[in-house]
Amino acid sequence: MKAGTAEFPRSQARGFLLILGVLVFLANVAAVYLVFAPLDFRLPAYGLDPSWVAVLGEASAHDWRFGRDIIFTSGPLSPLYTRWFQFDHLDRYLVANAALIVVFALLVTTVAWRNRRIAAGFLVATGIASCYLEGRDGIFVGYPLLVSLVVLSPNWGILEKTSAALGVFCVALLTLAKFLVAPAAIVMFVLCDIAAIVRRRWPVYTLAYLLLYFGLFAWVEGPRWFLQYVFSSISIASGYSEAMDLDGPRVDLLAFVAAAGVLLVTLGLAEMRTLSKPGAIPTTAALRWLALAAYVFVMFKEGFVRHDTHALTGWSGLAVAALVYPLSLRGARIAPSLLCWAVAAGSVVAVSLVDSGSLSMFQSIPAHVERQFVLAVDFISDRERQIAQWRRAKEEAWARVRAAQELPRVNGSVDVIPSIQSSLLAYGLDYRPRYHFQEYQTFTKHLIEANRRSLIERGPDFLLFKPESIDNRFPAMAEGPLWPDILAAYRPVSEDGKLLLLRRREQRVENALRAGAVRTIGFGDSVVVPDGPQFLQAKIGKTFLGRLVDVLFRPPLIWMIVSISDGTERLYRVIPAIAQAGFLVSPMVVSASDFLLLYQDQTARLPAISRVKFETTRFGRYVYASQMEVTLSSLPVDRYEADR
Repeated sequence: MKAGTAEFPRSQARGFLLILGVLVFLANVAAVYLVFAPLDFRLPAYGLDPSWVAVLGEASAHDWRFGRDIIFTSGPLSPLYTRWFQFDHLDRYLVANAALIVVFALLVTTVAWRNRRIAAGFLVATGIASCYLEGRDGIFVGYPLLVSLVVLSPNWGILEKTSAALGVFCVALLTLAKFLVAPAAIVMFVLCDIAAIVRRRWPVYTLAYLLLYFGLFAWVEGPRWFLQYVFSSISIASGYSEAMDLDGPRVDLLAFVAAAGVLLVTLGLAEMRTLSKPGAIPTTAALRWLALAAYVFVMFKEGFVRHDTHALTGWSGLAVAALVYPLSLRGARIAPSLLCWAVAAGSVVAVSLVDSGSLSMFQSIPAHVERQFVLAVDFISDRERQIAQWRRAKEEAWARVRAAQELPRVNGSVDVIPSIQSSLLAYGLDYRPRYHFQEYQTFTKHLIEANRRSLIERGPDFLLFKPESIDNRFPAMAEGPLWPDILAAYRPVSEDGKLLLLRRREQRVENALRAGAVRTIGFGDSVVVPDGPQFLQAKIGKTFLGRLVDVLFRPPLIWMIVSISDGTERLYRVIPAIAQAGFLVSPMVVSASDFLLLYQDQTARLPAISRVKFETTRFGRYVYASQMEVTLSSLPVDRYEADR
């Protein structure tokens, strides 16, 4: 009788815990749905960022293959990240989103359930929902972290095996949406494989991830261009810190580093305390903490290399880490969890402050929740009507893009510099993107040469041109290494004051660039620029410290101070890889009209550069080599005018 009485409360407790586990699962499903907002589609718009979103979103409709025709930081499944509406792939998009949402919730529930941290599982859902503004990147990279926490837990039953398998699949899926996931995934799965070897299991995680990654790419794009896609993606990632770095508020950066340090130290000490418990494996605890450190590092780089609104991503990621990792601390003291939750709360507040300078984000949460669930109800209740509304909204958005930018009539294929690709798509032109279709990210030798092949050797019939870039770069750095080739391969047709229309020549003019003497200078040394059009190449190397700084954070900026013939000086940013490939330094070409004058050999009407010198910060003198090689080559543009 007593045994039966004891068994009854125990079964009740199990049933109650099961109900709580289901509720945690549903809460996290709802939270991730609010962040992903898969039915709140992004519409076409005019401008730089809307243009890359549009090109990636419309790639499948135009048969542009990643690795063959285009490359970017996002991949063939980019709509999972950008929420681009493409009717032809709507079902695939919705199924993928549903799988991602369910698996994330399953991973959170598995870790919380096995470690008896059910209440903390609800906090995860609350925190994630609060980061709806920019939480997508943190959640994307959170998948391999959660898989690591499942694999590195002491339990290894059917629930863990199922969650881990589905998690690895979702990580491969997300890598095709955002390449940012790849480095974090590889590091964390290698750690999982090390743990598997220690436990005398098969180390299958990294291999399974890579095979799934290849398989999904082959299914979506075909297998032929996979390696080219991967190598190009690595090239973008390797050059990003040097070319795209941007300073931001130092207080914001220091606050993140301090919060991340508190989180890592707190959880490191908590892991050390778990080693005193029976059956604890030191290697597993260390690997689990290293997975966390890898996650925090990736989110730090993502948020603060380009320190603008990207900081939202860093803070959101830190909130995810502070909420998710304590789920794995079974039987730990309450103090570490409280510190983690404090870091998570501070990170969520930081997201709102960085976004708007106030706490207004929290006031907008109810409206966001209402909108997402109304969209879901409308879609479920009348699918065809909702799809028709999305299609109509997309067409209206294309009309607004056309109104924002008039384009000349083009009878043939066309590419565009600068980054207004959404305008070409809005007008229904035969747009043929070069390999990396936005000039500001063509910042490595691999990408520059790939663009040379796609634009010059097998490029479109027409090119819409205007020298324009970002971050106060020298204007001629907008595809600057290709300017001699553009002059040789295309000729001007018309100019409307904003864009210059160029047409491919029937016979390409031989490259007239005349190599000059190489000079060795240091930072602060002036170089006299000869008269006439001059093409400058500067080989700026890095020290060992510089390469280390590039990997760990970002190198200091390099500036070029140009002295104009009228006696004035201007300061421009220089990207080392672009400078090494070369750009037109004199005369100053800052508009479509200026470029037309260059074609017409009327450079006397353009501001001439008399001297240039390169500068960096005091710390930059230790990061970059003390000497650089500079070459000034004459560019006789009269050759191009004569062969029109």
